[in-house]
Amino acid sequence: AIKNAIKFISNDSFFVFNGDSIFMVDLQKASNFHLNKKSALTLILKKKEDSNRYGSVKLEKSLVVSFDEKISSKNSLINSGIYIFRKDVLLNSSFHNVFSLEKKFIPDLVESTKVSGVEMEGNFIDIGLPKTYLKSKKLFTSWFNIL
Repeated sequence: AIKNAIKFISNDSFFVFNGDSIFMVDLQKASNFHLNKKSALTLILKKKEDSNRYGSVKLEKSLVVSFDEKISSKNSLINSGIYIFRKDVLLNSSFHNVFSLEKKFIPDLVESTKVSGVEMEGNFIDIGLPKTYLKSKKLFTSWFNIL
């Protein structure tokens, strides 16, 4: 879907958002970081006490040195599901009909080129489970001051 959407994107870089999480971050700040780093991809990261449901990311001076999908570690940076891609990275990649961005594409990209990561603050919730989806309804009330 991402590669098929590229023909509609006029900018050199663009955001991709996973649909099963919400992370309230400053997207302009993230975009500026990406543009300054001139990376193939920038991962928006969140510090989380337990990373077993998320991709765990290790950084060295804002460069991603490892991206491990769904392993358990304490107080680590997690993949928030927000990405900023350089358009040419996807245009120059070959894809199978079915592939995983998090399990195959991003780890391979980390090994082959410059991938940046930026830790950001903000309210975060993964709504991919019924329990967390229900919890999100209550959180939205406080996050957005909804009556």
